[in-house]
Amino acid sequence: ACLCPAGDPLLKVASTARIFDQPNITESSCDMCRVSNLTVALRPLIDLAYETRVTITGLTGTRTKSGIRALQGEHSAFFGGQYEWDQDLGVAKLTVSYSPDGLILAG
Repeated sequence: ACLCPAGDPLLKVASTARIFDQPNITESSCDMCRVSNLTVALRPLIDLAYETRVTITGLTGTRTKSGIRALQGEHSAFFGGQYEWDQDLGVAKLTVSYSPDGLILAG
């Protein structure tokens, strides 16, 4: 399923507290015959402690197989450079695993 067509916001944060400032997700291509990368931007408003789990749901329709996948980007090391992917559920799980001082600092 392509995320590009207009409609509901692509990323909805379900939480009882406001934890992230302006969460966003973008897709590099809407052409189903091409590889497309999803970019998720999450800026925490609070400190995220070591082993905090961030779960992103609703990413259905991908052909990426379930398993531990490589995470890319400037801050991927904070999550150990990987995430857990469940293709059937469309769920990505990231766990805070590194920071120079043990915390991912807000904004």
